[in-house]
Amino acid sequence: MNLANFIEIYCPNCGQSAERHYLLNDQLIRTQCAHCDYLMITCDRTGKVIEAYAPGYSVALGSGRRAEARNCPQAASASNPRE
Repeated sequence: MNLANFIEIYCPNCGQSAERHYLLNDQLIRTQCAHCDYLMITCDRTGKVIEAYAPGYSVALGSGRRAEARNCPQAASASNPRE
């Protein structure tokens, strides 16, 4: 079981009500919006982005490879939240 606290915030993508979850055991912060499907998972320790999705935005990666968060041991668990 992953201990989590969350607060209600305004979505940075659409401005509607969203949630920011602090996943204490994994040291991750997950921001999500049910209105526009926005998702941002960051490492609480380093602040690096682990995973992100914002409808209407596209990001070109220079090498064409998937972006990886380096120096964040929790990056492997971001794809499988345990809530």
